[in-house]
Amino acid sequence: MIEADEVDANDKVFMAVVNSFSRGSKTGIVFSHDFDRGFRIEYVAKGRLPREDDFSWSQYSGGPLKLYGRFVRFFDGNIKKFLVFTVERVTEQAEVDEYFNNQREIRIP
Repeated sequence: MIEADEVDANDKVFMAVVNSFSRGSKTGIVFSHDFDRGFRIEYVAKGRLPREDDFSWSQYSGGPLKLYGRFVRFFDGNIKKFLVFTVERVTEQAEVDEYFNNQREIRIP
């Protein structure tokens, strides 16, 4: 039996803070209070990242990002990584406070 990765059919949107990120490979690790766990990410946009990209901003400032994309799963259903299609900084203080204070939990199906 060949073990293959599978990309989820539906897009997900959640918030996370970057723990580490490589600008060259556009890969890193984030922690999300939404899922109460960390996992790998891969930014799939073409081209080079701008000098002050959102991932580096989050890693330096500890501010959350809103990530849009799809999970990639191992053959057994566990998360391998999250493919990030688009990303945006969360700068509205009320939204940041809600994210860090409420720590709502979304279960990954």
